[in-house]
Amino acid sequence: MGADGARRRNHRGKGVSAGRAITLPVPPTIRFLPNAKHAPSGQRFPCMVAAFALHPDNRVCAIHRTFLTPSGTDKAPVQARR
Repeated sequence: MGADGARRRNHRGKGVSAGRAITLPVPPTIRFLPNAKHAPSGQRFPCMVAAFALHPDNRVCAIHRTFLTPSGTDKAPVQARR
């Protein structure tokens, strides 16, 4: 997760976790982008980015993005890409 914005620790995304009563620390595999583009809609939103890695070498094989409302307390009103 080497993109400049992805290096920022997930601060606004903590609102989503807190709203769901998740009190664990945010793992280093989850980062925050303050202004990520949602390609299908062309809109920009704050976004949590999670890395998925393969064992045993921890090579990142996929990412998952959760687009958030500007307040960071809920998911953005966009269609999920499947």
